[in-house]
Amino acid sequence: MTYPVVVGAGERPFNETSGVKPMRLVDTRTVGDGLAFLIYQPVRDA
Repeated sequence: MTYPVVVGAGERPFNETSGVKPMRLVDTRTVGDGLAFLIYQPVRDA
């Protein structure tokens, strides 16, 4: 089960909303033994 979290500073990519936003998985990395680092981008045309 995955719980994506948006982190960082600066302009909010999703404004003030709590709704579900479509995301696309663009990269993965394995860190250590069994830890996956997943990178997503917002889907612009959804």
